Amino acid sequence: GRIVRLDTVTPSEKALEIAKTTGKNAKLVELVLRESKRFLKTSKQTLIVEDLRDIVNINAGIDKSNIKGADRYALLPIDPDASARHLRSRIMKLTGKRVSIIICDTYSRAFRRGQVNFAIGLAGINPFVDYRGAEDLFGYVMQVKFSAIADELAAAAELVMGQGNEGVPVVIIKGLNRISFGEDSSFTDLVIGEKEDLFRNVR
Repeated sequence: GRIVRLDTVTPSEKALEIAKTTGKNAKLVELVLRESKRFLKTSKQTLIVEDLRDIVNINAGIDKSNIKGADRYALLPIDPDASARHLRSRIMKLTGKRVSIIICDTYSRAFRRGQVNFAIGLAGINPFVDYRGAEDLFGYVMQVKFSAIADELAAAAELVMGQGNEGVPVVIIKGLNRISFGEDSSFTDLVIGEKEDLFRNVR
């Protein structure tokens, strides 16, 4: 994994400025800057950014939990889809089974308290189940139902993985007939661009 020791980080002037106004560790702020395309919101509680992977999140996904060493932090994969493809290829070679891979991380959600696992990397799975044009129980044709099943599976996996000291890094899901394989899928399919985003620029 991408583990960084804070004592190897030299804060930039911008990091020092943000640290002064937010009260955060300047070296941690520098890491967030390096992992981000732009800052969307800063406060004493959070640094909300658009990270290098186009994910809007807190602290660019940089995490301290379950990392040994007081000054060590974990960064997200540079290319989560590439990591997922590598894992998928290796598992299929070892097992002879056709599998899909979802790499997930925990994120806060706008307008909701608490955190939930989301998909941040995919290989071999269509991230959606499209119900548009299908009929519901009463014969109504659904117009907008477009389920993000990759995120649903990531959230379900967290029930087994946990977030504390459970020590369960991998969850195997079998027998789910709602998914379809997607060789060219990417987690970026799940990301809403700025032009489509109804909330990013709301003040």
